[in-house]
Amino acid sequence: PNCDISNNFNTIITPGDGSKNETLFFNSSTQNSELIIYDKWGSVLFRSSNYSNDWNGITNNGTELPDGVYIYTLKSNNGLILLKGTVTIKRK
Repeated sequence: PNCDISNNFNTIITPGDGSKNETLFFNSSTQNSELIIYDKWGSVLFRSSNYSNDWNGITNNGTELPDGVYIYTLKSNNGLILLKGTVTIKRK
């Protein structure tokens, strides 16, 4: 599938504050894309095989991540890396 992802999105999320920045939201469609969030040691904290712009700083096992910088990759369904970078969590 053709996935047009731009780099124009917010890399700071503020879960629980009621703002538009509560989740990691990419400005383009992420349908059929896989989002993986890692800690600084490379451990996978979150994985979604059909990401829908809804990651709010919670791991797959339900743990709320503390404020900090995390690494993400967004991959197409054929494994091609579309975007990679860092996201900062800042809770109120």
